[in-house]
Amino acid sequence: MTVITGERCNLRSVGSKDIDTILLWENDPEVRDAGTPEKTFTRIDIERFVGRQRFGLAANGQQRLMIETKDGRSVGAADLFDYDGSSAGIGILVYSREDRRKGFASEALQLLTEYAAETGLERLYARTRQDNTACRRLFAGAGFESRTGEDGTISFSLDLRRRRQPGK
Repeated sequence: MTVITGERCNLRSVGSKDIDTILLWENDPEVRDAGTPEKTFTRIDIERFVGRQRFGLAANGQQRLMIETKDGRSVGAADLFDYDGSSAGIGILVYSREDRRKGFASEALQLLTEYAAETGLERLYARTRQDNTACRRLFAGAGFESRTGEDGTISFSLDLRRRRQPGK
């Protein structure tokens, strides 16, 4: 089981106890509108997803970690996805409005970025809509470079090789 410890929150591997929570989050229209697929997920879909997570990033092409408060309450998820051996997409979700703007997303992004660099990834990327100000601030604040796409989305990229160089 992966556990990455931070000051405000921890990231931990998903498990069977997270199935109902993930099912709720993945099928929430607001979450889906922010970038998840149009598909509605069933409990069986999520059970299979959680079961595959034990095989890790390289085997699945994706790894989800739950963002937990120091007292063990799940507040969100941190994902690496579309893994190709050298790069991966990265996504951060803090689900409840009451848990937002408390530093969980920024610390989770920092922890997941460090973890990705340690696993040998060379580049991380993310995409969001132009009107997702919170997401834009999150990635810009973490040092991701941004550019506006022709479709009106904002793409972010972070070269992890530069972070591993001495003095960086």
